[in-house]
Amino acid sequence: MTNPSDHLVGRLRLAAHDYGGSGQDVLLMHGGGRTHQDWDEFARILIREGGFRPVAMDLRGHGASGPGPWSWDAAVADAAAVIAVLGLRTPVVVGHSLGGMVAAVWATVHDDCPLAVTCLRHVRDSLG
Repeated sequence: MTNPSDHLVGRLRLAAHDYGGSGQDVLLMHGGGRTHQDWDEFARILIREGGFRPVAMDLRGHGASGPGPWSWDAAVADAAAVIAVLGLRTPVVVGHSLGGMVAAVWATVHDDCPLAVTCLRHVRDSLG
């Protein structure tokens, strides 16, 4: 369903998919070993039920994003780059597992973050 767009951040290619919508921006981050596609069904629900604008990204070394050394600072910088390139305005950040930890770190360094959500169960399991 989704074809992520690539964005270069320095030498690292980051993939993100903007699902559309015109409401509150939401950045979705998948768990370890997964991809942005985990959020496809949930993104449709966010648009339909809440009028949100969901964007899902592939973390570095996952999906269509390029490989790079891993650190929390690097992951937060990658999220910031996707937010900037796609023009997201103070997004809610949501993540599953590894992405949830990135969302939590994001919230600790961004006082303007309206909400950070960490999902411990796989999103597809929760919707089914």
